[in-house]
Amino acid sequence: MMDNKKTVMFEWLGVLARTALGAVFVWSAMYKLRWPYMFLANVYDYEVLGPQSGILVAMTLPWIELFVGVCLLGN
Repeated sequence: MMDNKKTVMFEWLGVLARTALGAVFVWSAMYKLRWPYMFLANVYDYEVLGPQSGILVAMTLPWIELFVGVCLLGN
């Protein structure tokens, strides 16, 4: 009887965590897609990538984030 309650609790905890993480990914992606040049400036601020690879990251990362967020929300 106790194991059943724990299983249900952990299932709901998993659903809650997946939904929250998916919402964060979607919100973050939408922010980056709305202001791409600001995100590109943020990528350049880290000074880890060169100009061409920074543009590549700034173009692809928001779409990957959006895809992962939608997948998490859609289960």
